[in-house]
Amino acid sequence: DTIFILLINMFTAIATGGAVVCGQYIGKKRPHKACEAADQLLLVTTALSVVIMAAVYLLKPFILHVVFGNITAEVERNCNIYLMIVAASIPFLAVYNGCAAIFRAQGDSKTPMKISIVMNLINISGNALLVYALKFGVDGVAIPTLLSRMYAAVAAFVLVHNKRYPVRCSYPVKLKPDFHMLKKILGIGIPNGLENSMFQLGKIMVLSMITQFGTASIAANAVSNTIAVFQTLPGMAIGNAVLTVSAQCAGAGDYEQVKYYAKKLHIIIYGLMIVCCLGVIAVLPAVLHVYSLSAEATAMTEDIIVYHGICCMIIWPIAFNL
Repeated sequence: DTIFILLINMFTAIATGGAVVCGQYIGKKRPHKACEAADQLLLVTTALSVVIMAAVYLLKPFILHVVFGNITAEVERNCNIYLMIVAASIPFLAVYNGCAAIFRAQGDSKTPMKISIVMNLINISGNALLVYALKFGVDGVAIPTLLSRMYAAVAAFVLVHNKRYPVRCSYPVKLKPDFHMLKKILGIGIPNGLENSMFQLGKIMVLSMITQFGTASIAANAVSNTIAVFQTLPGMAIGNAVLTVSAQCAGAGDYEQVKYYAKKLHIIIYGLMIVCCLGVIAVLPAVLHVYSLSAEATAMTEDIIVYHGICCMIIWPIAFNL
């Protein structure tokens, strides 16, 4: 998953670039140009995701044996199964992310939220069925991930062509690249992708060291990464609002409004981050009970989540949202 997050960040960053360009055209009252940007955004993210998927399959031995180094045969076998199945979902996730960025650019975050809810219900119920009822192994976790992302891609792709949206993709789909528009999107997306990738690359380098500490450390790190996401939810969620509002204000040429809303939203982010981080720490014992970790891994996870929560409350909004 750490490798997948690194790769997914690349096309998510391109989607962010497209959302900014769409938002700026909306601010300029030029919806037809925003639609053209939407077409190019979907085209470039899909093409990039197919390249990334192929690279994952080609570099599988390097990922498992060089990046993660000293892992047990059982962990390696499970990683291989998971990687082979979930890598196939990368293009579907790219399509969903691209469409979600188009919806958010025009101030509609409810549509991707509804798709995401159904996607996660498919994933969770699929996990329960395959792992607990049918006694699958790690493939019982990977297959529902693939199927849920396939659903999300199809649903988002159909809706993003709906004529009721002021910013939508063309039908039939335009496959011809507009290099002038792509330059604008990539001019924002590529630096953003490099920034996100550097951070994630640092996490992978840390993980390559953690694998040498044994299975308990690997488990604690994996569980901590999952739980830690909930501590950052307000920052990530309102960060999308900051992006949308700032892009539209900048498109309208009103930079005082950009400053005003950026400050106001950052104050809200800090308040919600404190509530969320303390809330996660408060319910941590109950959450960790669900994972059935060893005593050693549980103690490690508790330390990580508390430390991460403190850092989030102090520096996360400045480091990421700003």
